[in-house]
Amino acid sequence: MVEGTLNHYKILKKIGGGGMGEVFLAEDTNLNRQVALKILPHDVVDDSERRLRFKREAQAVAALNHPNIVTIHSVEEANGTHFLVMELVKGQTLTDAIPNGGLSLPRLLEIAIPLTDAVSSAHRAGILHRDLKPENVMIDEEGRVKVLDFGLAKLSGSETGEDQATLVLDDSKLTGEGRILGTVAYMSPEQAEGKPVDVRSDVFSLGTMLYEMSTGQRPFSGDTPVSTVTSIIRDEPEPVSSLNAAMPRQLGRVMKRCLAKRPDRRYESAVGLRNDLLELKEELDSGELVAPVRAVKQSRRGAILWSALGVALAASVWATLEFVGGVDSQESAPSSNIEITQLTSTGATQSSAISADGRYVAHVEKNNGQSSLWVTQVSTRSSVEVVSASDEAIWNPTYSPDGDFLYYGVGGGGKGSLFRKPAVGGTPRRLPIEVSSRERSFCISPDGERIAYVARGSDSDRSLFVSDTNGSGTRELMNTGSIEGAAALRSPTWSTDGSLIAILVDALGENELYTDIYTTPVGAGDAWSKIERDPANAGLLLHTIVWLADGSGLVGAGPVGLLGNSQLWRISYPDGACVSITNDTNDYAEASVTVGGQIICASQRLRIHHLWLVELENP
Repeated sequence: MVEGTLNHYKILKKIGGGGMGEVFLAEDTNLNRQVALKILPHDVVDDSERRLRFKREAQAVAALNHPNIVTIHSVEEANGTHFLVMELVKGQTLTDAIPNGGLSLPRLLEIAIPLTDAVSSAHRAGILHRDLKPENVMIDEEGRVKVLDFGLAKLSGSETGEDQATLVLDDSKLTGEGRILGTVAYMSPEQAEGKPVDVRSDVFSLGTMLYEMSTGQRPFSGDTPVSTVTSIIRDEPEPVSSLNAAMPRQLGRVMKRCLAKRPDRRYESAVGLRNDLLELKEELDSGELVAPVRAVKQSRRGAILWSALGVALAASVWATLEFVGGVDSQESAPSSNIEITQLTSTGATQSSAISADGRYVAHVEKNNGQSSLWVTQVSTRSSVEVVSASDEAIWNPTYSPDGDFLYYGVGGGGKGSLFRKPAVGGTPRRLPIEVSSRERSFCISPDGERIAYVARGSDSDRSLFVSDTNGSGTRELMNTGSIEGAAALRSPTWSTDGSLIAILVDALGENELYTDIYTTPVGAGDAWSKIERDPANAGLLLHTIVWLADGSGLVGAGPVGLLGNSQLWRISYPDGACVSITNDTNDYAEASVTVGGQIICASQRLRIHHLWLVELENP
């Protein structure tokens, strides 16, 4: 315990402490003001690494000039005691400000935006914090956010052997060579494993804090520091919406990107995170931010499903309807509940897909024999071309589950190439995977790491394969040669939990063509099986299928018989009961769903008929 005075600072009481030093409330007798002194303990003054880190904190914070970062007044020494003189922040820590169940969305954004702006400022200056946690964030008496304790900060690119680490289970002790830095519960996976870190490690810590602010719970926890670290490295956190239904899916998506295990899947720095939070606040203030859909009526096995239909070919439209899922009856959903609004009027849209958050629809446009890829923002109906028109066919636009990437196929003649590009801007990259060049020939796994696709196998049968998105680890799950009468495989779709892939199998009977739905576990060595549909809908010829988010069934598009109009259907799993979602004169070609499963996007084919009057010489 330091007592008395240091230079012209009168020590009043201890107000905090940790591995990098103790913090005292003091009075500056020269300026007659209260300050905070952070003092390096005497027993470690001779430790060169600790002194270096202590000095680094002063240099890092003093270099920053931001209203949400604590101000350092000076770096001083008195009789061998090294200390920082800092701005005194009176208020409460973020830990104390988070209630059980989490903050409201407006309050969360009030804190999160200045917090991420402060860290953004540090990142732009090339400074990492490396110890971001609620205890190091203060809310002062006027409601301002202040980021404290850059005691573990380092300059970007300055990492040396002493900065690389393994775990220190007792964070009350200073770190040394071969030891990890930071507080266990808020560490990034790479920090917990002792690997070199960059600004994306701070992004992970911010994501952990946002999760706790949203739910009142940490995303990763354990009974011991070791089990907590294991959770950080291996576990996926429970979705925010399941713990706090008041939080919108858009915020959950932001946090998911922050908490990606791989640094290259996160925001490049806190700048991008701050910008997305600012956009959420703007949408909230303007009323554009859509609150989570709440079920207003329950069936025995399901809840209300809000669907949206994006239409293709002659027009693109947006529609909503109420549909009670999971029922056993064959009653159709009343089409009178559908309200359709046109999205595009090009008359050339061919196929479409909805983004994870339901805000964007990607669609292929075909004009004069050339294909191009466009993205339309649903709220504004504005469209932008993201892949320029070319003579090669473009098909199967598909958003990654997190909405960060857009996949699509290019080519024809039975074989196609796969491309991936950032959903907003960026250069397309060709993937080393060759697929069947037909609509809905591939799908992306829920974690975004793998792809399931239809292609020709070694024996020329059409086969279903799974591989990493980089083309490695390819495995064949099933093929037409092993299914009696099978002629083709189409429209693979990955279940939300990643355990199953459902796929359409076209088969030839004695005098008919029919379509069956098969499911195959993704694990090696597991056998596929057919979903037995109810006899009343045995003639349903589906074009596409996609899993519902809760795994209770699939949504498909297709006609009953070759000449009927294609409608949208719900097929229960595993019993195969079919219920029509739409029952109208439109012709729906395909379907995709949002990550939450509350919105369906479908392409619609419109036929235009002309009547001609011809004068005949001989009646």
